[in-house]
Amino acid sequence: MIGRLVLCAGLLFLSAARAEEGGSAARGRVLFTQVWVPASPSAAGGFTGLGPVFNETSCAGCHVGAGRGGAAHGMLVRLSLPGETEKGGPKPLHAYGDQFHDRAIPGVPADGKVRVRYDETPATLGDGTRVTLRRPALDFTDLAFGPFEAGAMMSARIAQPLAGAALLEAIPESDILAEAKRQAHGHVNSVWDPATGGEALGRFGWKANQPSLTVQIAAAAHGDMGLTSAYFPDRNCPPGQSACLAAWHGPRPDLDAGRMADLVSYLSALPIPERRGADSAAVRRGETLFGQLGCAACHKPGWTLADGRIIHPYSDLLLHDMGPDLADGRPDFHAGPSEWRTAPLWGIGTARSLNPAAGFLHDGRARDLTEAVLWHGGEAEPARNGFAGLRAADREALLAFLGSL
Repeated sequence: MIGRLVLCAGLLFLSAARAEEGGSAARGRVLFTQVWVPASPSAAGGFTGLGPVFNETSCAGCHVGAGRGGAAHGMLVRLSLPGETEKGGPKPLHAYGDQFHDRAIPGVPADGKVRVRYDETPATLGDGTRVTLRRPALDFTDLAFGPFEAGAMMSARIAQPLAGAALLEAIPESDILAEAKRQAHGHVNSVWDPATGGEALGRFGWKANQPSLTVQIAAAAHGDMGLTSAYFPDRNCPPGQSACLAAWHGPRPDLDAGRMADLVSYLSALPIPERRGADSAAVRRGETLFGQLGCAACHKPGWTLADGRIIHPYSDLLLHDMGPDLADGRPDFHAGPSEWRTAPLWGIGTARSLNPAAGFLHDGRARDLTEAVLWHGGEAEPARNGFAGLRAADREALLAFLGSL
């Protein structure tokens, strides 16, 4: 389920040396691709601090090419119980926490193993084209701390693409709130911000559960690799895991202010992929259909930043009810069990060039964009039905438009 990234130590040393010459973004790139190792009394400092429990050994192990993950690389499982914490977020399990970890450092048991299997369902489009949709199911084995607590909720998630994240952060909050007020259905997520110690507008994550790029980075590093920071200073051990809590860690935080700034600089420097073939007749036709079907109501094409720049993420950054077929049953702050943030579409046409195994939708169930659209329900059901009823030429035009983004 989890990919492995192996890098030559000599190349890493050379990359680190070059990074020191290249500035903050170059240092951040090294941190992003760096393979972290467990801390030990004989190997403290440097790039140590992995775990005690973890899913991956590097950021790039999940975000292949800084892009989206899939079932083979970059998938994890969120866990929670009914109710919420005192800060309003999902309530973790006592023994397994809020994320299932299938790997651990020596001397610490991993949570267990998880396998994704798929149940397939045929679907027929309006012109008779047959499509097979697949719904993921999770099989857990070798659970180290016994069965999950009663009522446990599980949600498979793939890593999201990272290009353009800093631009999303630059959208004025007042404009996002105004967009939510203008719409009949979409709404913002109000989340806990460890940087300020209060509530903030959620922008990042599948359920808009993180308030800023910095906190998103810190949360992913902590949950996926066990790296500590000023925002998540404690090891990622659930209270029911004594060996994890007793493991030697060494100096903390693993990601100090300088390293956090370098990672933000690197991700901020990632360019949005240039559009391809935007002037072709098929793409122009597809863009028209995108608007006519109502897709642009949630996948808002453009935003104007405070400095006057216009960006085109094709997202309103709001939460929308996507219906029971996409529901994971797991609330997250003010995001309901069937609500998801509108996924930005920029760069979606190059997703497979970055990661050939990339999946679509929150759990990677969709193998292509046709399947992704056909899973839309709830507020998006009219657009989904309109897409399914298109004649083949128009459907291909719409897909060509999406592929150009």
